[in-house]
Amino acid sequence: MIGALLFKLMAGSAIEALNRRDMNKIVSSFKDDAVFIYPGTLSVSGRHEGKKAIEEFFSKFFEQFTEIHFKTRSVYVKNIFGLGLSNTIALEWENRLTNRKGETYENCGVGTDKVSWGKVVFHHEYYFDTDTMRKAWGE
Repeated sequence: MIGALLFKLMAGSAIEALNRRDMNKIVSSFKDDAVFIYPGTLSVSGRHEGKKAIEEFFSKFFEQFTEIHFKTRSVYVKNIFGLGLSNTIALEWENRLTNRKGETYENCGVGTDKVSWGKVVFHHEYYFDTDTMRKAWGE
């Protein structure tokens, strides 16, 4: 159960970094060859491979949204007895985003992470309301 607590702390730290717009903290949490999948059919949707592509995604995200507030609802850890730094995590969240036009949108979703030796190797986002996502991105 100590491993589960560690991963819950890591998930909370990731949400805090996102809310602070801390690009270095966010990007450093991924392995060099990590994969980040963003849902939908937006210009930013799809599979982003490697730290550079992940950083480019977040640069666009921070450029589009002038105010960001994510809140953790729940964190699920696949192997609660795992003591190593490898596991699978699902983080259920809600957010409130204000875009460059000053429009505010709320949504919720789940992000899943496969973690190896304390670094994310695979991340997949799932949004509840993709229509709200599309409006928030201005597409």
